[in-house]
Amino acid sequence: MDAWLVQARGSKFQEGSSEARQFAEVNLDWAGTELERLQRFVTPDFPVVFCHNDLLAANMMENMETGKLHLVDFEYGGFNFRGFDIANHFNEWAGGTEASNPSGTTDYTLFPSQDQMRAFCQTYLAEMGLKEDRDLDQLLLEVRIFLQINHLYWGLWAVNMAASEGCTSFAYLSYAHNRFNEFRRRQAEGAP
Repeated sequence: MDAWLVQARGSKFQEGSSEARQFAEVNLDWAGTELERLQRFVTPDFPVVFCHNDLLAANMMENMETGKLHLVDFEYGGFNFRGFDIANHFNEWAGGTEASNPSGTTDYTLFPSQDQMRAFCQTYLAEMGLKEDRDLDQLLLEVRIFLQINHLYWGLWAVNMAASEGCTSFAYLSYAHNRFNEFRRRQAEGAP
């Protein structure tokens, strides 16, 4: 993420364009400060596993015969913190990146409830043979921290995509603003 922040700081847009105006409203110094602050919450006991890193609905397919869920499109796959992958999945409930929504608009009223997140994490841990309350509490803590980090991650991604691909086919800078604004909203409600 630090590399994405450096890349975003070097972004250039045509002077006077709507993209240049939107980019001027992105406070990358704020994002860098928040990223540094949140990284202090990540401790060595947070497990690192192979992660999909882009668990949105379009990257999941259900086998209608077996009911099994299969993940597809491992473009961003690699080793990462398990809490990041699960937090990303929860944040993706709000949408904003689907092809039918080129405006990049997110809807956080679709965000899972505490009970839904707890049930998901219990199922995840049960698949690994872990059923202790302390395991669930630890995973929920990780997810809580990475919910915020995830907003910075995809916000920076969107700034960099806007700089490299433009905003003709997708409103990357609007999406970045949506993610950064949700970060601020959640923080005001007590998130790390």
